[in-house]
Formats: sequence, structure tokens, C-alpha cells
Amino acid sequence: MTEEVSKDVLTILLHNMDKKIFRAVVTSMDGIGKKKEDSLMDLATYTGTQCLDIERGDNLTNVKLKSLGRAKEIRIKKDHIIIKEGEYKKEQLTQHIEKIQSKIEHVETNEYDKDCHRERIGKLNGKVATIYVGSVVTADRLELKRNVESAIRVGRNMLSSGVVPGGGKALQIVSSRLKEMECTSLERKKAIEMLYSCLQKPYILLHSGSNFDLQEESSIQDPVAVLITALEQAVSMVYEWMTTEAVMVSVAPDREDMELMKQGVPIMR
Repeated sequence: MTEEVSKDVLTILLHNMDKKIFRAVVTSMDGIGKKKEDSLMDLATYTGTQCLDIERGDNLTNVKLKSLGRAKEIRIKKDHIIIKEGEYKKEQLTQHIEKIQSKIEHVETNEYDKDCHRERIGKLNGKVATIYVGSVVTADRLELKRNVESAIRVGRNMLSSGVVPGGGKALQIVSSRLKEMECTSLERKKAIEMLYSCLQKPYILLHSGSNFDLQEESSIQDPVAVLITALEQAVSMVYEWMTTEAVMVSVAPDREDMELMKQGVPIMR
């Protein structure tokens, strides 16, 4: 893996492959800057490879056969590479994963970097799966791909933050505690009533007109991160309503309005 390859090097590699001396593939690593460096270090650790860096004074002339990494299987496609069962040192890999985990737990690390570090740990742990999504029509394939990606994100959130009863049940449980609160202030009482209504709405909408039984309801789960986000947004909305002087409300369109909107007719209420 390298940033660029000269014409002479490619000629030598092609000659060796043509003569069946050895097989070689030249490829590059995705990402830029620090992310690319992290990916290279992860790959080097997983395969037992020596990672060369010109800035550290490394040179190709000092590379020995033992500096090269090994893996049981390597698949190289146009847009991704799959490496299985790398010959890594278990202790070294464990230390490397712990180092990445410490970055996730660092307070100043933003959510995007945390997701990148979690993805790195997943790759290093060897938990690799390939999901093939296809259809006859391109639009359907893109929609299926988005649904699969969404399901993967939900699964990762469940593993990282835990799960709670889904289908709005967890929000309903939280809202039931609001009724137990005693408030002497009229404003606080109104705010609690609004928050209670917000938290009850998802459960009512999901179960109105549905045929869910208790067994199906108990099988639905949501990530804790989703519950926290919903609570934060509900509290934020109530706060805005309580501190503003005027509110503009958009009425949800009915079925007739939806049909007109599909035809391009603007609806104003």
C-alpha cells in the first residue's frame, strides 16, 4: 500500500507476475491525514507488518522478509479490501485495541471520531460481514442500501449504549414518572403537561390502528442513544414553547392534500 507508484516499479512488478516469480498488487489506503495513518497502523498490527514512515527516517533498503505481514486470505476488490486471519501477535493487538478504546472514552473526542474508532475496533476484532443488496431497479437498490445502512447503525448503537423497550414503550414509562411530580408553579405544571404529551405521542401513533400483540411489542427494542436523543429533543421543544411569545404551527396535511401535493399543487393552511 502506497500513495503513488512510479512507472519503473510497476514495470518490474508486472514482469515478475508475468514470469510467475511472485504475485503482487499495488493499492492505496482510503482516507486522508490522521485517518489514513490510523488505518495503516491498524492494518500493520493485524497482519504483523512493519509500517514504514519516511518522516521517521524509515527506508525501503532496510526492509527484510520478516518485515512483511501475512494473512490467510486477502480479497482485493475495486472499492474495498478484505483481510482474514492476519498473523498478528495477540498481545500487541490487544494493546492496540485498548489504545483505541481509550480514545473513545476521552471526553474531548467528538461523536464522528468516536464512530471512526469503533469501526476500527470492529475491523481489528475480525468481525467482518459482507451484505449484498441488489434489485432490478436502481431506485429500489438505493432505498434497500439506505435501509441496510440504517439497520447497521442501529445495531452498532445497541451494542455501544444498550437497549430499552421499543415502540415508544420506554418513552411512555418515562412520561408516567412525570405525573408523580408535584409542582406549585403554573408554568412548571404546564411544561410538564406538554412534555408528558410529547412522550406519549409516539406510543399512541405507533399502536393506533395496528394489530400488535403483547408478544410482538415485547420483541421491539430501541438503542438507549435513540431514547436519550428523543428526550433531549422533547425537552428542547417544550423549553422553546414556554419561552417564546408566538408560535407558528404547521397543520399536518390530510389524504386529499397529499394527493394534490403529489400533482405539484401548493397547499397553504
